[in-house]
Amino acid sequence: MTSKNHNPFNIQGTHHPAFATPDIKKTIRFWCDLLGFKLVLSYDMGTTSQFFFALSNQFMISFFEWKNVKNPPYKRHGQEVTGTFGFDHLAFGLSSQNDLFGLQDELVEANIPVTDVIDHGFIYSIYTFDPNRIALEFNCPVRNSDLYSHPVLKRIPISKSDDESPNLRRAENRPPVDDLDRLIIDGEGKEYFI
Repeated sequence: MTSKNHNPFNIQGTHHPAFATPDIKKTIRFWCDLLGFKLVLSYDMGTTSQFFFALSNQFMISFFEWKNVKNPPYKRHGQEVTGTFGFDHLAFGLSSQNDLFGLQDELVEANIPVTDVIDHGFIYSIYTFDPNRIALEFNCPVRNSDLYSHPVLKRIPISKSDDESPNLRRAENRPPVDDLDRLIIDGEGKEYFI
C-alpha cells in the first residue's frame, strides 16, 4: 500500500476546495475579517460569481455565489450519515496550542459556536461552522507526534486477497510527459489574466 516515491507527481497540497454560498457578504466577513484569509480573486461567470480566499500562496478556499442555494443542515463533524454524501469537514492546521486557544477565544467573542479543545492523541482540535454551515476543524500538533514518519495503522481497510478493484499502481517506466504536445483549453476566469 506504500510506494517508494511518496509523491510521484510533486503534488504540493490542497490548492482549494470549492463550495457554494447564498450570502457572499457573510462569507467574506467570516473568512476574511474573522479568520484573516485574503480575498485574492473574484469574477463573474454569467449567472454566478466565484471568489477565492487565500491563507497563503499555496492554500485557498473558493465559493460560488448561488443566490438560491440552501445551506446544508448542521451535522456534527464525523457523525455517520446514510444515503448520498461526499463531504464531512474541512480541517486547518495551526502552529501551536496558543494559536488554537487564541482562535477559540476569537470565535467565542464573535458569537460563533465552537467546541472545547479535543485531544485526538496526535492533534488538538476545535470544531465550528462557517456561515454556510461548512463544518470546520482547526487543529495543532501534539508534541512529538509525526504520523508521516511513524504511521499508526490500527485498521487496514483492504488486503490483497479481498481487493477486487483494478490495479491502480503507476506504470514503472512511463516516459516523461512532453507538455508541448498537450492541448490546453481556456476556462472560466482566464480572460482576467490576459
